Amino acid sequence: MSPRAFLKYSLPLVGMSYLSITQVQAQILAETETESAPSDSQPRVVVYQDETAPHVELETVTVTGQQDDAPLPQTGLNLDDISTEELLNSSKDIQQLLDASAGINIRKTGGLGSSSELSLNGLGGNKVRYFIDGIPMENVGSALSIENFPLNLATNVQVYKGVVPIYLSSDALGGAINIETPALDSDFVDVSYSYGSFDTHRLALFGQKTADNGLFVRVSSFYNDTDNSYDMVDVPTQDELGNNTGTTTVERFHDDYSSGMVNVRGGVLHRAYFDELSLSYTHAENYNELQHPARSINRVFGKVYSVNDTDLVSLTATKYWALGQFKGYLMKGTSADTFHDTAPRRYNWTGTYTDRAEGYGEFGTASVFTREDDITRANLYAEYDITTQHSFGVGLVYGRTDREGEDAVNPVNTSFTEPNWLAKTVASVAWDYTSAYGALDLTVFSKWYRYEAETNISEYVSGGDQIVSRNSTDDQVGYGAGALFTLSDQWAARASYELAYRIPEADEMLGDGEKYVRANPELSVEQSH
Repeated sequence: MSPRAFLKYSLPLVGMSYLSITQVQAQILAETETESAPSDSQPRVVVYQDETAPHVELETVTVTGQQDDAPLPQTGLNLDDISTEELLNSSKDIQQLLDASAGINIRKTGGLGSSSELSLNGLGGNKVRYFIDGIPMENVGSALSIENFPLNLATNVQVYKGVVPIYLSSDALGGAINIETPALDSDFVDVSYSYGSFDTHRLALFGQKTADNGLFVRVSSFYNDTDNSYDMVDVPTQDELGNNTGTTTVERFHDDYSSGMVNVRGGVLHRAYFDELSLSYTHAENYNELQHPARSINRVFGKVYSVNDTDLVSLTATKYWALGQFKGYLMKGTSADTFHDTAPRRYNWTGTYTDRAEGYGEFGTASVFTREDDITRANLYAEYDITTQHSFGVGLVYGRTDREGEDAVNPVNTSFTEPNWLAKTVASVAWDYTSAYGALDLTVFSKWYRYEAETNISEYVSGGDQIVSRNSTDDQVGYGAGALFTLSDQWAARASYELAYRIPEADEMLGDGEKYVRANPELSVEQSH
């Protein structure tokens, strides 16, 4: 069930000395239960009048009731709802907001654009899932991530620590982070710009217009750029033969980073069959120079870089009614990463280099490798209120990644020239119960996980390399429960548990086609309590 926010109704009782408070409460509860959708509207003033009695105001009675305030199910789960209001128009991003929250630790390998890992109560990496308005962010390109998502584009951030509700229907082990954006039925323009150390520029533009007939358009965009030219302390130095001669402090000279995103979303609101029906297009890019490998500073690069280009189209439909809600989401798009390593050089930290033989790059064999993912995503969630105390929900998430590759320089690199794909499905059901006086909120749920994959990778077989094809599949059933016990106005207790599974990511199963992650079709799902 949704969490409740207490509202106060001020009721002038006019000329009705015979009307009991119980009748007033019953009328308020009846009106509350017939609301068709969560609302942030102000409490209403309800006037009761006996037409035969004189208009004499006898007294004002304040009745405290409960009303759904936001679509946040499973209140027995460990949820932190972090508002961004106090930090709007600051230079912070979503990642910096989360880093200041209890139970969250973020480790970065460098400045803006460098790799980072968020740990939620000790579990991090792919064990934590990320969402924007309930839509998964996984596998939609490196240009779209919490590392470069501006704070101005969000109203609040929901952090589920541990158990994840079925309306997200995710294969998360350590929890989930859901970024919520403003409501669609308002007009605004928000522009922010910041400048910082190492020639860092950050620009965000966010605007929305809604017409009286329900048509709306929203534009969300940002651009980040930095040199990342900070000092490196105690880096090794070498002579002309490559022998270590000591250490020194130098400035990073090849770590520029830029990223940008434009999202245009338009549609209609408050129609008979849909509260929202919208179409969205997203284009995102980034450019990332690599100063050294992620896990070592002993090897220095001066020309290696990567670029990402992502295009996504999505359709969203939502409907709220007196006895439930429905939300559907369908997304299709491509995300291409290109890795450039063509300079036959070997750099050191002073920026000087020695030449290598032709055909080599800085990392290995010269390469301009493009890996392109064709992405399909579908999310469905529906909830039905059986009675005022019982509700039933179902969720379904399907995602498929088809990966292709091509090396424009190195013909020996045949990664992803044959079909490689991974499809994941998570289906879930939940039953929610709220006791008559709200002392207990209970949810019990189950999730079914399944993946299918096909890998075609080059392996050394019988004296030579050849493409070996493998098909993989696995499915598991998990379950869990969460309960909120309200002991008094000041005290409450939560308890939650889940047997959760995580399906391998496309990079883990199929490899990245570069030099960092090799394909591993033998991987099985990961389990956690």
